[in-house]
Amino acid sequence: MTLTSKDWIQLSLVTLIIAALPIVFYPNTAGFDFQIGLFWYLLLELTYFGVIYALRNHERTVGRVASFAFSVLLGRLTLSAVFMILLIMMKPVRIDEAAGGAFRTYNLALLLFSLTAPFLYHSTFHLLFPAERLTTRDDW
Repeated sequence: MTLTSKDWIQLSLVTLIIAALPIVFYPNTAGFDFQIGLFWYLLLELTYFGVIYALRNHERTVGRVASFAFSVLLGRLTLSAVFMILLIMMKPVRIDEAAGGAFRTYNLALLLFSLTAPFLYHSTFHLLFPAERLTTRDDW
């Protein structure tokens, strides 16, 4: 099954809304100041995405969990890129400062994007990569 234009429009609108939410509070961090290396943060994100997928689905193969986790990570990076563009357009922020805030230093946005991304992209993942139907003895 593929995504229809209606699915793409809905996904784009929800992505824009979620990406725009942190702009209301920017540059206030609201107390979210965690210091963790980029590698460890990405590893933590991938683990979180994999756990969410495993809890919500029955097809828990390593390949499906890993492909979901990396797909959602790509979606989360897309949310950060949209946030960066919105920062440049709506706030008087330099490009390098906006990129740093969107992808690394503005923890409120990173936390919001990380927590919502697996739920936002879950149905899209299943439409783009449907699970293979398991064969049973009755199919022989």
